[in-house]
Amino acid sequence: MTGAAKGLANGIPTYVIGVVSPGITCSVDPNPPNQSDLDAVAKAGGTTSALLVDATQSVSQQFLARLTTIRTRSQTPCAYPLPAAQLDPSRINVEYTPSGSNKPSVISRVPAPSDCGPTNGGWYYDNPTAPTEVILCPSTCSAIATSAPTLVSGCATLLAP
Repeated sequence: MTGAAKGLANGIPTYVIGVVSPGITCSVDPNPPNQSDLDAVAKAGGTTSALLVDATQSVSQQFLARLTTIRTRSQTPCAYPLPAAQLDPSRINVEYTPSGSNKPSVISRVPAPSDCGPTNGGWYYDNPTAPTEVILCPSTCSAIATSAPTLVSGCATLLAP
């Protein structure tokens, strides 16, 4: 559990997948994994509870479903990875097409998450000096929930006033 707590202190959550066999005992392991112990590790790692796989059911299907759950929970909402190609961060824009329109709109970039504010929209880089993701401000994320944004490279980035 100490490793999970240390990871969380450094911003790294610990997800726990436990493979259990309800009702089956094992002489080799006198203390097999159980929900309570696995949950304790997950809680120490900031992820609330363990995700269990029942070994008496379709293990591979369950395991894949648990991995999908982890992937979904660990993604930042409204975060979009930058392409692997070396792009100039000062020449990236985010566009979306408003509902009922066929013309894209450009979303302005704000310097940092703190510039989003409760109603201010925009987007920012996860790391301004070495960006790997574009993250939408919460109000922008909500406003364009049904319109997938597009990252566009080439023109100078439109900055928020």
